[in-house]
Amino acid sequence: TYPNALGVDVARMGHNESVIAHRHGDRTRILDSVKGLDANELEARIRTAAKDVGARDVFIDAIGVGGPVADHLKHDRGYRTHAVTVSNKARNSTKFLNLRAELMWNVRDRIERNALDLDPNDRKLGAQLCEPKWFYTRKEQIQIEAKEDLLKRGVQSPDRADAVMLANA
Repeated sequence: TYPNALGVDVARMGHNESVIAHRHGDRTRILDSVKGLDANELEARIRTAAKDVGARDVFIDAIGVGGPVADHLKHDRGYRTHAVTVSNKARNSTKFLNLRAELMWNVRDRIERNALDLDPNDRKLGAQLCEPKWFYTRKEQIQIEAKEDLLKRGVQSPDRADAVMLANA
């Protein structure tokens, strides 16, 4: 069976968007993106999206405001909710600094192998996937540029890219 999952990057206020991405097999698309939703409104959108596409899994960025959203949804039936903390240790901690670097690298690798079908008309997603810089730590682990460092360069949070990353976790 093909993976059928949602990835959700949670934002609350400001310039950032809450984004719901859907992965079915090799195809990933942004289903919803919106600014300024409260947790209850976002949870309702996630539940509707999961039901509409028949998602079996929902991967939610559990750092900050995403934590309570993941906590509330884990009690729902019909799909499994996974609270993802991307600052945690990578599965391959020899190669990657943290889980965020590992998951984004996997997306990068799938794009390079033409094994990830993304919407070619979603220019915002394309830009967000290309913007973060990669480098090696002193231990020669792959690290992706921190969101704080992106902001210092005048680049907004890669909300769409993060939702795609989570949908493909």
